[in-house]
Amino acid sequence: MKIFDLDGPLYKIGNELADFMLLSIMFVVGCIPIVTIGTSASALFYVYGKKIRKEDPYIYRDFVKSYKQNFKQSLPITIILLIVWASAVLYFISLLSPTFEGFAFMLYSGFVLFFCIEVILFSTYTFAILSRFHMSIKNTFVLSFVLTNKHLITSFLLLCMTIISAIVILVVPPMLLMIPGIMCYASSHLIQPIFAKTIGTSEENVEEEVEETMLDKRKREINEIYEEKAIYSLKDIQALNQKESTDNAAETMAPKIVADAE
Repeated sequence: MKIFDLDGPLYKIGNELADFMLLSIMFVVGCIPIVTIGTSASALFYVYGKKIRKEDPYIYRDFVKSYKQNFKQSLPITIILLIVWASAVLYFISLLSPTFEGFAFMLYSGFVLFFCIEVILFSTYTFAILSRFHMSIKNTFVLSFVLTNKHLITSFLLLCMTIISAIVILVVPPMLLMIPGIMCYASSHLIQPIFAKTIGTSEENVEEEVEETMLDKRKREINEIYEEKAIYSLKDIQALNQKESTDNAAETMAPKIVADAE
């Protein structure tokens, strides 16, 4: 295998870098209205979730598709998170001009640090959940909180990647056109196993849900048939059932008569 072949490592690396840049640009553009940050982030997680599951996504089309589908669901969630983020920023700024001293300041600093970390991780899990599931706002926040504080190693790695990404963007601002895609790619690799284990998103579960849906559809069809038959009188229904039995018996006897004739 030559290094410059289409299946070579150089081509694959270049293709991944192009995907990182394209998705990062779409993410930044999607965040321009501010209140759509959650929508754009969930679309980013949606595309990389498909890539990790080897579903061969269409980068632009799938991003736009997820953006449209999650817009209504993510909008109120993003507004709530923006309020929480604003609170975290104000708490952090208050540390620059402290009104406490000594032990009280240490306690306050610990609370602010813990709150900021929780907000960062909570938001990351929330956007990842939005990209895969349709839940109420309450259930989304509860699940995000549980995952944040249950999987501590994963949460620690996500926090480290977030801090490193923020520092890189501050030092080299043009990296904003690359870092979001890389960050989401790495985060998706960490979060995907949690979804598969905790929430049960395997293909078997999906197939079971499809089978249950088809069964419910069949039950509704049977109920509709009975509702149509309800317009007949009992005598009419008995006559129809007797006619159906006679027709079935005739169909069963026909092959036997042909066989005897031969």
